[in-house]
Amino acid sequence: MKRDAQSAVIERSSRLGTRAAIGRYSVLLLDAVRMRKADTAAVIGLGLVGALAQAGAIGALLSFLNVMSKSESGGSVHWAWFDVERGMSGLIVVSAVLAGMLLVATGASYLSARRARAIGRACTERSVERLIRVVAEMPVGANRGDLESPRTLAVRGSRLMGLSAESAIKLFHPLVQIVVLLGALVYIDFGATLWLVPAMLLPLPVLWKFNKSVRRSARLFYESAAAGFGRAAGSAIDTVDQTSVTNKTLCEAAISQYRASPAVADYFRAYDDMSLTADRAVLITSSFRPLVLGYVLVVLGSRALSGAMDWAQIIAFVVVLVQILGRAEGVIATFSVLNRLYTQVAAYMRFIERGAELSGAAVAKRAEFPIVVQCDGERVEIAPGSAVQIYSGHTLSRLTAGDVLDALAAASESGAQVVRATAFVGRRYRPRGDRYGTLAAGEPGQDAWVCEIAERLECASEVRAALDGIVDDETWNGLSEVARVLLQIGPILRSEAQLIAFDMALLTALERADADRVMDVLAHRAVLIVAPDYRSGMPWATSAIVMEDQRVVAVGSRDWWNRSTLRERLTAGAKQGRSRRDDALDVETDLV
Repeated sequence: MKRDAQSAVIERSSRLGTRAAIGRYSVLLLDAVRMRKADTAAVIGLGLVGALAQAGAIGALLSFLNVMSKSESGGSVHWAWFDVERGMSGLIVVSAVLAGMLLVATGASYLSARRARAIGRACTERSVERLIRVVAEMPVGANRGDLESPRTLAVRGSRLMGLSAESAIKLFHPLVQIVVLLGALVYIDFGATLWLVPAMLLPLPVLWKFNKSVRRSARLFYESAAAGFGRAAGSAIDTVDQTSVTNKTLCEAAISQYRASPAVADYFRAYDDMSLTADRAVLITSSFRPLVLGYVLVVLGSRALSGAMDWAQIIAFVVVLVQILGRAEGVIATFSVLNRLYTQVAAYMRFIERGAELSGAAVAKRAEFPIVVQCDGERVEIAPGSAVQIYSGHTLSRLTAGDVLDALAAASESGAQVVRATAFVGRRYRPRGDRYGTLAAGEPGQDAWVCEIAERLECASEVRAALDGIVDDETWNGLSEVARVLLQIGPILRSEAQLIAFDMALLTALERADADRVMDVLAHRAVLIVAPDYRSGMPWATSAIVMEDQRVVAVGSRDWWNRSTLRERLTAGAKQGRSRRDDALDVETDLV
């Protein structure tokens, strides 16, 4: 009974997953169509042209053979719109017509693929832009749950969104051809076509079960198998890389260690299942092809023997049917690829959906000072005019800043106000794509304010020269460090936030005098200098807040931290953590 209940739960989850996949792909396809209506119409139109040209070529050839078989030797025969001589000249005319029609079909197929690629590219570009907007609108400290990181989604998720849209759009071409060719079958013999439909539906239950196994393999691959393989391979490489003794015995032992790892076997099993997806789908459908063709020959052959149908019609029917089956196999293979890509498409869409839920969160309120952070009887005050260094073990982002601020809230008397009142900037914030003056202020029309801050930072002449220039990669690389920092901290200086957090790397990139001037500009705010490395010094702060595993574990003065044994322990632990992360090599594959 218990196993039956578990099976029912698994089956229900599978049905829900199938519904979700259909729903999400429908949304993706509709978005792609709305975004590129002309290209979508071109794909469908070219598919129709190609199908008609190919069907016409087949029909023309069969018609010519039929005419030739019934005509007497010598003279000319009437074929289509031509009077064709029985001889080499007639064969050349027929060959030229057929070649022209097939070239039209081939050209239409290529042009259709190009338009589908344009749609896929546009979808990838839009996916990245949409992700940027969603991340920008997420409140600091938002709970993203088990969602993938935005960077991963921007690189892989958005690319696979485009690939999925392109693959889905490409389905229009063979589907239109199937419809046209089915029309040809109906024209040849409606009754036989009607009886053929049940036989062509026979593979569907097998394909349905197969595609569910494909999705399971894809989920296993992306969620655990790839990372496990990376750790196993990385560990074996480290075994020979981290020593000067590289004899054959140790080398073979490292290889044996790699081969014996269960993670490696799991990886290749999942990889094989995914990479052979399209081939297995074709195998399933191809296995039913002899049954379908045999069924057709028996049914139609019996009619030909009874005189109800001639053999030329049977040949035409079989040729068209083979064309339909070939396109159907391509469609099914594409559906299998889409099924394989779904785990990554779903990850992207879940992030977008979660972002939409979080974007309506309440606006942050002003902090109440002083904020007192306590731990083990010690206390540190955060207030305007003071700088506190936070050792978090993480670089700053919207996700990690939330962890830092939540930990502060849990250890402080003023609690949740901390989370809702902090403006932050991380080391990777590098604004580009607009005027220097606009980016430095975070809004247009504030050039005078930007120049005023530049005066205080003693980089006014450089900033005035760059004020109207568009900041791109080349411009960024040509700026001095202090002019870059103004771009980075300017928007939070313009904000009303009294509590500011920024990555220590922004200061350490500067000369000491420039860094001191930056701290002077921030003197009227409460400043949190976030240091991801426990070994970092703290020349601009007088007190420290130390975090581990997303909680405050110690607070105290600068002198206490400099001589603390906790610092040594956390530094050693951080090194081991980095080593474990390095073991998990990034195994990136699309399996397209």
